[in-house]
Amino acid sequence: MPPEYQPNPQNTHHVSLADGYPILVVSEASLALLNQKIQHSSPQTEPMSLIRFRPNVVLSHLEPHQEDSLGTFQLGTATFHIAKPCSRCILTTIDPITLERGDEPLRTLSTYRKENNKILFGANALCLKPGKISTSK
Repeated sequence: MPPEYQPNPQNTHHVSLADGYPILVVSEASLALLNQKIQHSSPQTEPMSLIRFRPNVVLSHLEPHQEDSLGTFQLGTATFHIAKPCSRCILTTIDPITLERGDEPLRTLSTYRKENNKILFGANALCLKPGKISTSK
């Protein structure tokens, strides 16, 4: 992992069986904003589901894309650190249920979440202190 994304330069975090980072954090508000923008520009397009992004942690009660800047935070007894916003690949344009390909969500995300030629959605995170977290619905 690049040193600029290490939460503590003295401790090196290694990951395995992950595409760079072990945890992806997404907020419900980020998905809602994306779907609102998709529906505005292309009303016939079905809303995106979270499954397209494969998050490990989904947070509520945040502003859209606030997950990018959470820094270090606690869920239950576990402590996490946001390393950076997640740049997304073309895999998000394939519906994992039907395997249909399309332009979304990258087409819409590129209109408002593009930085340095990367399209961003969600945030890459590290677990600094393992613990128990629970879900609520």
